[in-house]
Amino acid sequence: MALLVLTALIVLTQLYTAIPLFAPVGEEFGGDVTFALATCFSLCYAVGFLVWGPVSDQVGRRRLMVPGLLALSLATLACAFATSVGWLAALRGLQGLAAASFTPVALAYLAEATPPERRNSAIGTMSIAFLVAGIFGQVLASYVSLWFGWPWMFVVCATVLAGSCLTAALTLSEAPAEVSRATSDTASRLWAESP
Repeated sequence: MALLVLTALIVLTQLYTAIPLFAPVGEEFGGDVTFALATCFSLCYAVGFLVWGPVSDQVGRRRLMVPGLLALSLATLACAFATSVGWLAALRGLQGLAAASFTPVALAYLAEATPPERRNSAIGTMSIAFLVAGIFGQVLASYVSLWFGWPWMFVVCATVLAGSCLTAALTLSEAPAEVSRATSDTASRLWAESP
């Protein structure tokens, strides 16, 4: 659970790093970078939610989470080397799409892999990490860009994400298929019954 909560914090940090990076990135590229830094990431992140949740029902949570974290690590590192606003926009879009492979899948994984008596605490802790990322991401990005330059924010996050990916690959096990199917069926039934 600690691994998933730390990873959730860093994954959602990618969304909020855009706010303090507007000025230094805009200064370097000479213009407004709101679309490249924030909009591309956010749109692809939203679309990814629609894609990755159902895909993980079919292929398994761990089998999607680990490659997704690897793709996110690489896309995050590539953002540090963007040479234009267009490249940054494309890379942030890839980053958002890859980041979306973690959030819904990790929540489903916790629901399946955590004993019932600890499930609410696990999901609540991850939800807190998602909320804290809004503050943590902005503070971290401000500090790193001020002292080292904005590309280093992406290098730092890519390094932590790569470590999370490796740790997840070595420690997480796939929930039994019958648990995954039962969780998916229950979620579908609750969705159908909602007003």
